[in-house]
Amino acid sequence: MALLAAALTTALLGGGPAAAATTGRPAGACAASSLTAWGSWQGATGSMAGAVDLANVARRTCALRGYATVTLRDRAGRVLHVHVTPVGPRLLAPAVKSPPLVTLAPLQQPGAIVSLQWLNWCGAAPGTISITFTLPGGGGLSVRPVDAVGGFNGVARCDDKQRPSRLLVTPISWPPSWVLHTTAIPVGTTLCGASQLRAQGGRQGGGAVGVAEATVVLTNEGSSPCVLSGIPSVALLAAGGHPLSVSTAAPSHSQSNPVLVAPGASGDLIFYWSNWCGAPPGPLDVAVTPAGSASAVTGPFDGPPNYDYVPTCLDASQASTVMVTDAYVRL
Repeated sequence: MALLAAALTTALLGGGPAAAATTGRPAGACAASSLTAWGSWQGATGSMAGAVDLANVARRTCALRGYATVTLRDRAGRVLHVHVTPVGPRLLAPAVKSPPLVTLAPLQQPGAIVSLQWLNWCGAAPGTISITFTLPGGGGLSVRPVDAVGGFNGVARCDDKQRPSRLLVTPISWPPSWVLHTTAIPVGTTLCGASQLRAQGGRQGGGAVGVAEATVVLTNEGSSPCVLSGIPSVALLAAGGHPLSVSTAAPSHSQSNPVLVAPGASGDLIFYWSNWCGAPPGPLDVAVTPAGSASAVTGPFDGPPNYDYVPTCLDASQASTVMVTDAYVRL
C-alpha cells in the first residue's frame, strides 16, 4: 500500500498544508467495510470538542495506524473551509511522527478513538455537521451521531475573521480508559466459534438477595488461539434441552473485555439469573451463543464450579431474567 502521504496535511477546500507523519499500511489493516464509526461533540470554551469511535464489526482482529483524513460538511453536504491540523493524543501539538499500531478485536466497542477539536468558525451557519473519514491508506467511512441529541450539533465560536478555521485531529488511538494495548491481540486472530469451545457452568447466591450469580467457563478446544469478544446471548435449558422461560435483560456493560484464549486455555463469562417463580427446574444446562456465531455451545449448569442455587421469586408478575455482567474475564 502507498504511504499515508499528507494525511491530514491538506486542508479541506481552501486550506493550506500542515506537517504530519507518513505511515505505511500495517499488515492485516482494517478495511472500511469491517468498521463502524460514531461520535459527537459539545461546546468547550468556544470550540467544539468531541471524538469519533471506531469499532471492528468483522470476525477477525485487524489493525490501524496513523491519522485519518477528516472532512466536515454542512447540512447540504458541502465541504467546509477548515484547516485540518494533526496533533498529539491529547489534542496538543506537535503531531506524532510514529503513531502506534492499534489493534481492534472483533465485535469490540470501543475499539479505537480519534479526538477532535474545531476552532474559530467565522463562516455561514452550517447547520448540523456531518463528518466523513478516510482511513490511513484509503477507505471512506461516514460517522453516525451517537443518538438524536448527542451528535455534531453546534459550531465553533468566531474568534478572529483574519485567521482560518481549524480542526485538530489526533492519531487513531485506544481510548484512555481502555487497556487493550497492554494485552494486544495479534492481528488476524479470529473470534472463538461455538464449535471450538467447551462450556461448563454453575451458579451460587449472588451479591443481591435472592439472585443467582452464574459463571460459565469457556475453554478453547481448537488447535489455534481465538478471541472471546462481544456480548454473547445466554439461554438456560431444562432436561431434554427445553429452554426455561427466561428473558434476557440488557447487559450491565455494553462492551466486552476481549480475551485471547490459547488452545486449552479458558475465559469466564459471568451473568446474573433472577426472579425464578416457576417450579423447581431440576438439572440445568446453559447454552451460550458467542457474538457473531450462529450456533451455541452447551454445557452443564449445575455445580461445579459452583452449586445448584435457584433464584428467589421476587415478583410473579415479572419475567425471570438473565443479565450478562462480565464478558469476559481471563482465567
